[in-house]
Parts: sequence; structure tokens; C-alpha cells
Amino acid sequence: MIDNAAAEGDLRQISHLSYSEYEECEGVVELVNLQHGYGSLLRALVKGLPLEDDDFLRLKTAVRRVEPLMMKMSSCDGGKQAPKVKLLTRKLSYDVELEEELAKDFEALDDEEEDEEDEDGEEHLFDHIIVTSSLGFLKEQLEEKSRFFGFCLPPEKTALITALGFGTIAKIFLHFERPFWREGERGFQVLWTPRSSQFGDQHSYEGDDDEDDDEDEDVAVFKEDENSFWLRSIQSFDVVRGQPHLLMAWVGSPGAEAVERMSKGRIARACGRLLRRIVPSSRLKTSSEEIVIEDPSAVVCSRWHSHPFIRGAYSNRTVAYEQLSGAAFQGGVDLLAKPVTVGDLFSNSSADADADDDDDTDRPLVLFAGEATDRTHYSTTDGAARSGAREAARLLSLYDCQGKRN
Repeated sequence: MIDNAAAEGDLRQISHLSYSEYEECEGVVELVNLQHGYGSLLRALVKGLPLEDDDFLRLKTAVRRVEPLMMKMSSCDGGKQAPKVKLLTRKLSYDVELEEELAKDFEALDDEEEDEEDEDGEEHLFDHIIVTSSLGFLKEQLEEKSRFFGFCLPPEKTALITALGFGTIAKIFLHFERPFWREGERGFQVLWTPRSSQFGDQHSYEGDDDEDDDEDEDVAVFKEDENSFWLRSIQSFDVVRGQPHLLMAWVGSPGAEAVERMSKGRIARACGRLLRRIVPSSRLKTSSEEIVIEDPSAVVCSRWHSHPFIRGAYSNRTVAYEQLSGAAFQGGVDLLAKPVTVGDLFSNSSADADADDDDDTDRPLVLFAGEATDRTHYSTTDGAARSGAREAARLLSLYDCQGKRN
């Protein structure tokens, strides 16, 4: 459930390809947390960029629409028509920690009329753009028939976006003033019995009930709060490297979606009850005092599914994806990374005659990156980074070839 971020908690949607095609990343396999979040990684990358111009980076800016267009060049260039990509953007005002404010900003973008002039909006022209949004965001654009893309995606790309899976997980970081676990402890795995399925557990198949059995002790965890079904989506409570006061709970879908809507106080109380139920005394810290597992003093919970630019965690390979067949899908997931070219967008337009003369039809205009486009390292940050490098290399190769021809 966690490895695949199975949508709606249904493992039957997942194809064996999710394991046969996936390759483990090299290096340390234990959980590694960046001290200041992924922002620290981005800041390190930015240090190598030429940022003399303040407009080089546009932060807190939403891309409202992607539009291809033919732009007439100056008389110096012979007045030819050149294919471009126009981005319509608008500055956002949200605080990065306040998801509700972000959602309000995004809703405001959706509510704007297409022909209404946006005083805060801007337009930018590019020779190429790389779309790095999540597969979950792309799925939402197709489902809602959004105006995000000002053109029709190739049918095979649309089919792939629809067929591939994109679910969510949640990470809950729990801070304890007095850590109760032994030094060197790696965490606590949770194994739920089939009888818990009467409360909505979708992680196991129901077994044969024995009416003579005593009441399942697991049920006691939920009696205080019948709506705590999301607890059965917890796989484990892991220790966090370099953070002796933290445990991190992994929550699979559909519990992950539910936990995003809950208050931190409720999460803390429920996790405290569960830990007191499952942690044996042999795993507690040795001390002359009696060790008591208290409720966490602070909680930080991911909210990736609620985030309007993400809508989940990461992709998986589904049975529906495996069943795509025919010549159009021989490339498999690689077709998701295939760029939309000049020919795809302007092949039926008389305005692109000049571009055709220069054999420019294969030039990529809209390129795609993101973890879902990586064949072997999908669902990982490494896969996302690799996909960005792949598309950058594609453009570098394009201009290197053009230089040689010229």
C-alpha cells in the first residue's frame, strides 16, 4: 500500500509491473530527512544559476494556462513565423505553510473568466517549456476538462495519464517530550488482523470468523473514536535519523486522505492510544522510573492530496496501464515523457509553412518531466531529478545538433 500509493486503497488495481520495472536507488536505503525540507535541495541548485536578473526565478507564481502560438518574427529575421509557447501566470499570495490560503488562491484562478482581463496576470513567451507537475495534477486537468492546456494532448498521452495510477500516502511526524523507545530502536511495525476489517480495513482479506473467539483486542483501540478507521492504514512508526524525539508514521490510502482533514490534536490523541496498545514493555527505554507512553506534544502532517498542485504522493503502474496495447503504446510509460512537437500542434496549420521549410516539425515545444515519466525510478525523488536532467539533455542535444548543421 505504501510502496505503490495505491489509489483508493485498492491493491487489485496494481500491476506486477510496479515491482518488475522498479529499480532501487543506489546509496543509503534508510530513511533520510533533509533538515530544512526539500527547499534546501533547491537552494543548493539555485546557487549554480546566473541570477543577476531578478526575474530569472518566479516564486509563488501559478501557471494558469499553456498556449502554443505562431509568432511573426522581425523583418531582420525575414518576417518568418516561429512557433512559441505562451505561459499565462499569476502571482500567488499564500504562505507556504498555510495550505488553506494556497487553495483559496488556486480557486480564484479557476473562477476567473477566460476573457476577463487579469490585472495581476503576466504573459511569458518561450521556445520550449518543461512541464514538471505531478501525474495527479495532470489527471485532474483531464477529469475537469481544465483550460490549463490550450491545446489537445496527443491521444496516447491522454490514455497513459488516465491509465497510470496516482495515489497518496501521509507522513505524520510525532514529537515526544519524553521519548519512550530504547536507544537503537528502528521503529514499530503494525500488523492488523483480518477481524479488524469490520471497521473498514482494506489492507487484508477477510478470514473465517470463529464465533467462539473472544472479542478482538484490536477493537479496543477504536472504541473511543469510531471514526479512527484511518489508524488501520498506518504501516509503521519509524524513528527519524538525527531526531531523538521524533517518530514518523506512514499512512496509506485511503486513510491518508482522511488524516489530511483532521486536527493535529485528534491525530496526536489517536496515535498515542495506538502506540500504548501495540508497543510491548520489552521495547521501552530502560529506566529506574516507570515508562509511560504519553500522547505526542506536537504533530506535523503532510497534506499532499489536498495540495492543489500535487493531488497525491507518487505514481504506480496499474493493470489498466498494462492492458494498453497496440502500436501507439509500444513505448509504454516512455510515451508519457515524449515531447509535444511543432508538428503535433501545427501540422494542419497553413501558418507553419515557414517552419516546415526548415524541417522544424520535430522540434519539441512542450516537454514532460516528473517521477511518473521515469521508467525505473518512478515514485522517488531520484526519479523526478533524473527526469529533469533527461529533458534538459534533450534540449542541449537539440541545440548541439542545430549548431553542427549550421
